[in-house]
Amino acid sequence: MRWIFLSDSPTGPSGSVGPGALCNLALVFAMLGSGAAHGQINDTEGTWQGTLSCGDMQTAAGRSPKGFVSQIKVNVSFGAITGRRDTAEVIESFNGSIERSGRTTLEGSGHWKDNPRRAWRYRLKGTQSGSQMALAGPLESPDGKTRLRDCQVRLTSAVLAAKEARERSDKAALAARPAPPAASTQPAPAAPPPATNPAVATKPTPAGDLAARTSEKLNRDKELAARQAADKAAEAERALAARRQSDEAAAAAARAQAQAAEVEALRRKNLQLEAEKAAAERAAAEKAAADKAATDKAVAERAAAERVATEKTAAEKAAADKAAADKAARQKAEADARKAPIKVRSAMDL
Repeated sequence: MRWIFLSDSPTGPSGSVGPGALCNLALVFAMLGSGAAHGQINDTEGTWQGTLSCGDMQTAAGRSPKGFVSQIKVNVSFGAITGRRDTAEVIESFNGSIERSGRTTLEGSGHWKDNPRRAWRYRLKGTQSGSQMALAGPLESPDGKTRLRDCQVRLTSAVLAAKEARERSDKAALAARPAPPAASTQPAPAAPPPATNPAVATKPTPAGDLAARTSEKLNRDKELAARQAADKAAEAERALAARRQSDEAAAAAARAQAQAAEVEALRRKNLQLEAEKAAAERAAAEKAAADKAATDKAVAERAAAERVATEKTAAEKAAADKAAADKAARQKAEADARKAPIKVRSAMDL
């Protein structure tokens, strides 16, 4: 970028700086300062990815009580953070910002896909330093009155990580680069004085020839040392470029391996959580079935006991009725037996 400033009075008396030049310098410094700050924000541009991890549910009414770890990816543009997490069960969106000081905020909201009324929100705060961003905060109810989980977010920018690796490699190469040869402190021999008249110039003396040859040899040595220093610098640059390329390839391979390991760990964690959830649901179903069987058995036993009691009561009542009937018949027979016999008078008795 090229800047050109025009002023009617660039200098004051005796060549001193005038008011117009001072105004121009102040404007330059202000624009450079704002450009540096803008560059700090632009350094964070691009994709950041990492993990979102939350602890166990802190309330008894949670649908998924165990903690979880999930991949998360956000985009940063002019200091604004946006992101989205969409899985088979939940959907979440994130918004935040990165300040020039590195202070970072990230807020989000989400809900279950099969029950959008069961929702939540995130309120995370942290810092961004270089290629790393770390935030922490609660996952809570939409109104913020109930704290559900404690969560953390760890994000990495692959672009900034590669830039940091290149800077470290450059510093190491500069530290290992050999120092340029020191200039010779030996004074050069004085050249013979020129002849005042070329036509009558005298032949150089042997001492003058020796001094000329010595000066020429010194010049050749200096040129050779300069070429050797240039060759060494070029070789160092080539070695630096090769080492930088190797470091970038190694860093990319390490990032890919780390991401693969993280994805595998996340997959195993999710499988474990799903297995624990399935085991808990199976145990709950078995317990419910056992409780129902026990309840049904108790009801059947109570009904059988009531039926036996009813039958016993009926049998006892029948026996009592029969005993009473037998007693009444016996008493009647005894009463009939005690009555006086009735004599039948015949005609002969008359």
